[in-house]
Amino acid sequence: MSQQPGWYDDPQESDLLRYWDGVQWTSHTSPRQRNLGQTSQAREQSQGFGNQTSGGSAEQSYGATGYGNQQPMGARGYQPMPGANFEQANAGETTPDGQPISGWWRRFFARLVDGIILGVLSLVLIPIAAPDLMDTFDDFFTLLSDSTIDETRVNAVVETLAVQIGRLSLVSAVLSIIYEAVFLKVSSATPGKMLLGLRVRLRDQPGPLGWSTSAIRALIWHGPSLLGIIPLLGNIAGLIPIVNGLWPLWDAKNQSLNDKGAKTNVVRKA
Repeated sequence: MSQQPGWYDDPQESDLLRYWDGVQWTSHTSPRQRNLGQTSQAREQSQGFGNQTSGGSAEQSYGATGYGNQQPMGARGYQPMPGANFEQANAGETTPDGQPISGWWRRFFARLVDGIILGVLSLVLIPIAAPDLMDTFDDFFTLLSDSTIDETRVNAVVETLAVQIGRLSLVSAVLSIIYEAVFLKVSSATPGKMLLGLRVRLRDQPGPLGWSTSAIRALIWHGPSLLGIIPLLGNIAGLIPIVNGLWPLWDAKNQSLNDKGAKTNVVRKA
């Protein structure tokens, strides 16, 4: 029966802990930390209260050197996180296998960069999504500056303007979803996150993101923008990205709502 996932004595490096994923050793390591129990035991031994001996070196516990397919030998070497004595203090700052989670400000600036990129791309799409938008704006401001305002004409121009802006917003929302999903699937990060040294990963296991995870994350973040053309509902939907972006500030796992839906975390690159 395979040992449960967790941090164990590294089979080759006695000063390290290595993460066992339940099937094999991973590449994730962490410096060994003395926990409170070890400190107390050492103090008792120095004062003559105990004569317990060490359970042997990491190599003796795990057999021959080299990882191979060997498993951790029982629960003696198990630690749920690197640095067990700091587990409570560091809760929420790393993924379960010890990857450092990004702070909120770094994520904010990454989103800001992505927003600028998407804004430029949306402007490029104006001739396709709303080819007459600039002319309509020109008509609108010309009517407003006219001393004899034709209310019927103004209402017609405003209605046309609303339709064209709604069409552009819809195309921009679809573009944003595609942008996010494709970059996450291909690179595990959008350009903004790459620039800020961040990547997105599944919270409970390393490795690249699948299409479903990337799509869920993109839809939860940008999907509400699809409702922007609907009166009132669009206004409410516009608040969702704000709440989503602020959510990691009080979330115990440092996850935004799209992180929770996709079961991901934004981490700093090693």
